[in-house]
Amino acid sequence: MTSTALDMDDLLTSGVFDQGFDFTTGYGLLQADKAVQRVRTTLATGSSRAKEIAAAYPNPFRHELSVLLSDVDQQSATVKLYNMRGELVHNQRLEAAGNKARKLSLAHLPAGLYMLHVQQGALAPQVTKLVKQ
Repeated sequence: MTSTALDMDDLLTSGVFDQGFDFTTGYGLLQADKAVQRVRTTLATGSSRAKEIAAAYPNPFRHELSVLLSDVDQQSATVKLYNMRGELVHNQRLEAAGNKARKLSLAHLPAGLYMLHVQQGALAPQVTKLVKQ
């Protein structure tokens, strides 16, 4: 059972397979995606603190997705949703409205995985994985 997903947090197994991952908390490999996104944002903005430019919820969603834009620049944002084949399935411009969430009607989309790209002002695009049920 060495070098399997079940063995990832077994401290008695030798080798590097166990290093850097805690199976009980999910920190390690599963959190690498979030770390990479924050580094990208930090590099693009020149800031030492990553800026979240949008929040999308609920995730997973069914018919509607709410997008809350950051009030960093009070600028409109372009929201693009791609399916896992890389096809653009939704494209919408959202005007800045303080802390008010905008609802996207996505009932027409089939269930599956999607990538939400939010571009606001000069900030680096934020990419979020979403699940439609």
